[in-house]
Amino acid sequence: MSLSVDRETFYRRIKRFFAGWNKESAKLGEADAVIIAVGKNDEDQYSKSVTTQIWLMGYEMTDTVIGFTKEKMVVITSKTKAEFLRPIIDGAKSSENADGTPEVIVLIRSKEDNTENFKKFYEVVNGETIGSFSKESFAGPFFSQYKKDFKVRAKKTVDISVDVGIICAAKEDHEVNSMRKAARLTTEIFKEVYKSNLMETIDADKKIRHVKMSALLEDSLKDQRKLLGIDPQHVEPCFTPIIQSGGNYK
Repeated sequence: MSLSVDRETFYRRIKRFFAGWNKESAKLGEADAVIIAVGKNDEDQYSKSVTTQIWLMGYEMTDTVIGFTKEKMVVITSKTKAEFLRPIIDGAKSSENADGTPEVIVLIRSKEDNTENFKKFYEVVNGETIGSFSKESFAGPFFSQYKKDFKVRAKKTVDISVDVGIICAAKEDHEVNSMRKAARLTTEIFKEVYKSNLMETIDADKKIRHVKMSALLEDSLKDQRKLLGIDPQHVEPCFTPIIQSGGNYK
């Protein structure tokens, strides 16, 4: 993995996270510690856990558990992903923006048994009330190990989904710019691909299968000529396009 976490973005956003945590009126404010756990994301599902990872670190980190206290952040992850986090492990003293951010501790995940890792993890994340995304679940043996271990510890939990959603909702300038580009591209693809193919099909009195129309839309996102100058590596659909007709859309 040649990528690495954007240190300054992480520092800026972790401070926003802690500011939201310190609001006593929020559910997040009831938590002594916060745990964000992600396993295998086989269904490419949207989740607050993955969203928070990407918001803080710019990358989806599967098979990773992150714990936060007001002073420390502890991560159980693979050796490769640990290298991705290196700038916020080694770089704290070399950035003035690091003031007020947690110390980052990384534990290397075992492919077999993580009992010792979980023991060290909870030596840091030692609160009685844990903030988490309680309705989320993932696949994979590591996530199952984490859930089994957490259950034995019998800690109280609070669902922080709404609070974290509010914290992440405010967009920075470059995020707003990306959203504008995405909106323009969506409009362009709708007009030049979907509408164009639909009208040609109607005018020729032909039929087209929903799955074929969906594939045309997905394939168009790989055609640089249709991307309004946006790098194809920065473009992907949120979902496979869903095409329905006939008036029954269940």
